[in-house]
Amino acid sequence: MKQIVFQILAIFLLFVTPGCKPDSNTPSPTPDPDELIARIIHLPNSTTGRPADTSAITYNSDSSIQQVTNAISSNSVTVFYYSTSLIKAISSTGSAVVRVDSIVLNQKGERIAAYILHPGGAQYDFTQYFTYNASGEVIKQINWYPNMPGSIPDTVSFVWQNGDLFSQTSTTNTQVLTYSFDLARPCRTGDILFVNYQMSIGLKRKPNAHLCTGTNHPVNGTTTINYSSDSKGRITGYTILQGQNVVEAGTYDYVP
Repeated sequence: MKQIVFQILAIFLLFVTPGCKPDSNTPSPTPDPDELIARIIHLPNSTTGRPADTSAITYNSDSSIQQVTNAISSNSVTVFYYSTSLIKAISSTGSAVVRVDSIVLNQKGERIAAYILHPGGAQYDFTQYFTYNASGEVIKQINWYPNMPGSIPDTVSFVWQNGDLFSQTSTTNTQVLTYSFDLARPCRTGDILFVNYQMSIGLKRKPNAHLCTGTNHPVNGTTTINYSSDSKGRITGYTILQGQNVVEAGTYDYVP
């Protein structure tokens, strides 16, 4: 899925953003209350050609994201608006609105649909629908470009283990993508999947129980994620490797 502000994990997420366990009768664990990322510094990568960038994040009083500003490569601003059943994220470059995300929630707070529009017409619009199991884990996601000629819906199926996203397949990519986790380390705010989810929906919720450490795909190969931490145990940076090649890296600054 094309992320609202920046594409983290694009190398292996296959445009899919898994849903998290929503607020329900069995709420998911939340990160420590002081773990709010104020800035993400995206390091340049000569292998992929990705430039350096900085994403500055501000929050509402309930720890939901208020605004994200990308200062260098895209010079874009995304502002989040919230209501009981709808989250809207409006992305602008200068005075031009370039993307509008409308995220529909059900009574449990689960994201059941997402509609992504590009007012300028530079990219095709995108629609998603989500189905959950009784534990609040997303088990099916339907992706569709409704105004792309010849486009047909793509259904992605998910398998969960130990509260973590174990694997996924889709109707257009039948190869199984599997995820690896460190079962000795709980998920924290700087976890790659956590950041990816929060930046797309604005809400501070854990998408997995344990720290994501990589993926494996028969075609794309194995991806390894390494993290650095401070004396409080907060994740201060990450490096994503494919083989010996660094394909993504960055550091985090936290709200004091």
